[in-house]
Amino acid sequence: MKRPINHRFLLPLLAAMLTAALLLNGCDIPTGKDDPLATEILRVEVEPNPVAVGDTAVFTCVIRDSSQSGFTFTWGLVNQNGFVTTVTTTDTNQYRWEAPSDTGRYSHSVRVNPPNGSAPDPVAENFEVVVTENN
Repeated sequence: MKRPINHRFLLPLLAAMLTAALLLNGCDIPTGKDDPLATEILRVEVEPNPVAVGDTAVFTCVIRDSSQSGFTFTWGLVNQNGFVTTVTTTDTNQYRWEAPSDTGRYSHSVRVNPPNGSAPDPVAENFEVVVTENN
């Protein structure tokens, strides 16, 4: 003879099992800065800044990543509408940019791309360069 199911205990039992399963699976999920695969842009250095019209500035993207190599860096000029234009990708963390003939502030971005599309996800940062007249 089959025993009837006591539904009063079934829902709390299922909830406890689901919670335990989520907690156990969650132990392997990367959580960001404590994740050894996480990439973080520490800073973007621009030398010189300001840069004179027609001169070259060197951009250096300094990242924190202890577990992978082979990153690529996508550099872009950000227009007044916030869209990235003039995109260049490098295999190193440096890019040389020739200052245009118009003086002013120029917004740029750098995106750090993991090797072969692997984890971690790409990260990006915007930075600004000032172009001045030649003296």
